[in-house]
Amino acid sequence: MVQKNIELVSKLLRICEPQTPNEIAEQAKLNQKTVQTILLDLANSDANVKMKKIGRFRLFWKIK
Repeated sequence: MVQKNIELVSKLLRICEPQTPNEIAEQAKLNQKTVQTILLDLANSDANVKMKKIGRFRLFWKIK
């Protein structure tokens, strides 16, 4: 993964406001699959990033 993309996605992830990877991808002007991969990695490695799967959608958000 390119480090600048990881930092951009992390910065666009809002605190306590769930977002889909597609919403973040539109803001970052990146591919949705790339953003989703970055978000899944962040959710696994960073305790401040949370994920919830609702049906076929995944929601991501940051806690302080």
